[in-house]
Amino acid sequence: MGNSARHRGNAIRLSNVHSFVISDCITPWGGEIEGATGLTCRWHDQGWGNRKGMVFGRTAGGAWHPLARSVAPHTTARLTVQLPPSLRGRRVQFGYRVGGGGGHSLSIKGAVVQLDTGAESPPASRTEQPAPRPVSPPQDIRAGGFRGFEGGADLVKTLPVALVGRYEVRTVYNGKDDLVIAKERLLWKGAHVAPRDVLLTYTENGGVRLRFTVFCPNQSTDWLRGAGGGPLVGVIESFDLLFDISFGGKTKLGLYSTFRGDFRRQGEGILPCKGSRKESLNDRVARMPQLVRSVSSDPEAHCPICLEKWDADGLVQTQTECGHSFCARCVVSVCNMTPPNTSGTCPLCRKTVSLAGLRRVRRAADVS
Repeated sequence: MGNSARHRGNAIRLSNVHSFVISDCITPWGGEIEGATGLTCRWHDQGWGNRKGMVFGRTAGGAWHPLARSVAPHTTARLTVQLPPSLRGRRVQFGYRVGGGGGHSLSIKGAVVQLDTGAESPPASRTEQPAPRPVSPPQDIRAGGFRGFEGGADLVKTLPVALVGRYEVRTVYNGKDDLVIAKERLLWKGAHVAPRDVLLTYTENGGVRLRFTVFCPNQSTDWLRGAGGGPLVGVIESFDLLFDISFGGKTKLGLYSTFRGDFRRQGEGILPCKGSRKESLNDRVARMPQLVRSVSSDPEAHCPICLEKWDADGLVQTQTECGHSFCARCVVSVCNMTPPNTSGTCPLCRKTVSLAGLRRVRRAADVS
């Protein structure tokens, strides 16, 4: 695939893309284009599995901004986007991402970049002054006068699938809390953060910079007091986090597994923070060693806790060190092995059991 671009009046046509480069890194798509205002094309991903393809734009030396509201569809569709205010009419370079994992590809055809026509608005009269632009508060968490992040050119409607999960956040002097990232919102200390309040950009190496501000209700701080010296009904907290993508190891390919960054609470200074993805039950089950048992050698036909049959859809049979079988969800909760606990007591024989000692059971038919 070439990186050439052809002029067509007030538009520039970009070269077609058909890439099998399996990576979450962003590939530059041609050179910089002066006065770009929008992009139209037809695109689709490989047609099965997860969808990860995306198109981006950036100014010279700036951060990449995702341009589409969602990733590339399985079937060919037309994409029409208007560049955000931070890019529109400036010197812009376009890029695309295929996505990490197995078997990904991305096709983009007939891409056309619309250009600023250069039409000038009529001059204002002598008595008519242009309205002053509103001054936005600083978006730098380390800046003086910082009051929180506000949605702007970088805001997103949905969050990357590779970012979705539960993370343990460790902040200096503040202990540990969980940050939950869903496809359409964040959850921090019981408070929901809508996508319109989230700023997200991509780094050159495929990392993600995530910034958000959230009001945490029913909390107070020693540094802030409400009227009359009473406690506040809540505090405002902000994060500026940089997520690193992981390939291989104990995590799935192409997942954002760790991050580092800055934390700032209303009325306080900046504190460093870091965190990592918390392993889900499904991830834990996938890593369990496997044990094969015949149907006749299995003393129970169902889980003794929830009474679901072993062959029920979605049920995973596990066996403890003491030889008793429970479904994966019951053994974690009933045996009190919910993280951070890694061991507990078998409810049938009262022996000590552990997460590390669990084995996944595959039941095979008896061989006559």
